[in-house]
Amino acid sequence: MLAFHHPQGRFNYRTAAVLLDRDRVLVHQIEGYSFWALPGGRVEFGESSEKTIVREMVEELGVAVQVERLLWLAECFFTFEKTPFHEIA
Repeated sequence: MLAFHHPQGRFNYRTAAVLLDRDRVLVHQIEGYSFWALPGGRVEFGESSEKTIVREMVEELGVAVQVERLLWLAECFFTFEKTPFHEIA
């Protein structure tokens, strides 16, 4: 995974999918937390974002998906469980 601890916090390279079903978008929530997220996961070294999405959707949902296109790139700074994060998604 392209994620590592740094003296100032944690770095993640994560990819996420916008999965559509008619007029609905799939999101998930970790039990006990107030925020929602798009499904996805951390990118492996040498793996493209597209391949990561295909792999993660099989692992997490048991479904094969087809990636149509990159929608956006986001650089996020947040704190999760008292750890500062720097995330490229």
